[in-house]
Amino acid sequence: MKLTTTGILTKIAAFLVVSARAVNGQCPDVPAIVQSLSLGGTYCYLQSVDPRRADLFATVLAKAFEIDPTYGFILHCLEDLLGSFEIGTPRAVCNDGKTELAMFSKVVSTIIPLNSDAWGVNNGTVETDVAWGVPMCKSALCNTEVFNQVLTETWSDFFDLVDADWRNFGFKAIATYAPTAECVYDQIDIPVNNPELYCSGDNAPVCNNIRLAEITLGDDAPFEVAICDDNNCLASLGASDVVGYYANGARGRDPFCIVIEGENDNFMARFQETSAKISDKAFNLSNYCSAAAASKRTGRCEPPTDAPVTLQPVIPPTVSPVVVTKAPVRMTSAPVPAQVPVPAPLPAVSAPKKRKKSKKGKSREESFFN
Repeated sequence: MKLTTTGILTKIAAFLVVSARAVNGQCPDVPAIVQSLSLGGTYCYLQSVDPRRADLFATVLAKAFEIDPTYGFILHCLEDLLGSFEIGTPRAVCNDGKTELAMFSKVVSTIIPLNSDAWGVNNGTVETDVAWGVPMCKSALCNTEVFNQVLTETWSDFFDLVDADWRNFGFKAIATYAPTAECVYDQIDIPVNNPELYCSGDNAPVCNNIRLAEITLGDDAPFEVAICDDNNCLASLGASDVVGYYANGARGRDPFCIVIEGENDNFMARFQETSAKISDKAFNLSNYCSAAAASKRTGRCEPPTDAPVTLQPVIPPTVSPVVVTKAPVRMTSAPVPAQVPVPAPLPAVSAPKKRKKSKKGKSREESFFN
């Protein structure tokens, strides 16, 4: 059985960032936290659409207040978090001095057998990293530690609404990390999906601190992929294996397989755990771009015997950012913030799957954006 987060943006957006139109009269059993924040109208509307939406809304508010009773998260984080589900693209241009983030949660399970070949095991526990897949424009006033803790504590509540098997298989979040989107996408995602990127001469991106990541596929010998560690990118990832996440085919394609001519996706024939660790070895351009080194990074899967095979260059994705021009709601006073934002529903999107790969299918985890 696959664990998915299919349509997470549509579902979570619908659960949290739906229209806050007024509801005539009062709905029953409005939680005290909702009443205290004068958000009863929003709660009642959500209740009328789907009680689960109202429950999640109340849960996030209650957990945020429990972690930060000074209303800091509600005043300085909640608006931008909800707004992130409104954007609908993988990247955003943040205004007002805000920083674009990419959130990851590390989740563990005590139910899945440790000898499963579909999941990674660390210190006797099955674990994996799950990307939230939404661009978050974070204000400097939003406390990073509190923000990460709220997302960790409410991860199960968010993902329950997308696929109950996350909880059924015993997964829970133990940590959340929010590195910058530039770090995740520009410095890790793009180089991992284009291992020869820094061998492209004048077209290579500028990076002042190129590091080597040792990628291991199953029991194979590791090989090296160059990534960028400017602005302490790797340190900001915490314990999350973001490099391994993208090396495992997070965008639905395997960066290290032979590309089949005429096919949209790479042929995936391996059933191997993918992991990555950062090497202490210094980056040397000549050595890295040698034919011998490049051959270790390509052709890692066997193509079908009846299909013609050609090696194709991996082209970095082109992402068109959107500009966040105005936050839906400006919360300026406590303890009674304004009503919740009012975005339109978003289109369905893809989501993570378990690590095991089919012979010609998607990897365990994908971007929430196709």
